[in-house]
Amino acid sequence: MGRTQINPNSLANLSKPGMTNNPSGRPKCKEYSQAYRKIAGMKARDLVLRPSDSVPMAMAKAQAKQALKGKTPAAKEIVDRAEGPVRHEISGPDGGDIPVTFDGVQEFLKNLVDKIVDGNPSSSR
Repeated sequence: MGRTQINPNSLANLSKPGMTNNPSGRPKCKEYSQAYRKIAGMKARDLVLRPSDSVPMAMAKAQAKQALKGKTPAAKEIVDRAEGPVRHEISGPDGGDIPVTFDGVQEFLKNLVDKIVDGNPSSSR
């Protein structure tokens, strides 16, 4: 069988170490998030739907109108899109780490292995 030759142009497209083929990276913000951020700075009287509004802007304005009527899910959607969802952190009583101990695990495993070796695994339940 003959050897396949590699086209030099193909090699030129490969990334070199430490380089990327997408230098600008993933967009930091999506259109819907941008629309929600924009309406967050608007006055309530400016939430008028216009034919020239983009779909994300029209949807954001519609959600904002619902939020102003007291619809909590709409308000939550706006805040989550504009600022990101609220993080729920779990911590100990003093705000620090929660201590995790494995007391008794080694003894439990030893007893379990002993029961299996003795041929009576059902008694480990």
